[in-house]
Amino acid sequence: MYPEFIEAAKQDDHSKALQTFEYANAAEKVHGGIFKDLKEKVASGTDAEEKAVHLCPVCGWVGMEPVPDKCPICNTSKKAFKQF
Repeated sequence: MYPEFIEAAKQDDHSKALQTFEYANAAEKVHGGIFKDLKEKVASGTDAEEKAVHLCPVCGWVGMEPVPDKCPICNTSKKAFKQF
């Protein structure tokens, strides 16, 4: 759905909406990779390693330890990440 939202924001010249949708689209791709990896572990009968999960409050990027110094999507400092 995000590609369509991105295109509409471009056509309507809504720069803030465009940035939000681009961040969300990039974050969803990361989420999809995480879920794919976890699904493969379940299918193989293995458990995922227990790690802290970190969320970027700006764009929604999610990562596990070790986390980068800055968000790979929006460049927010890891100091702002929420840990779960």
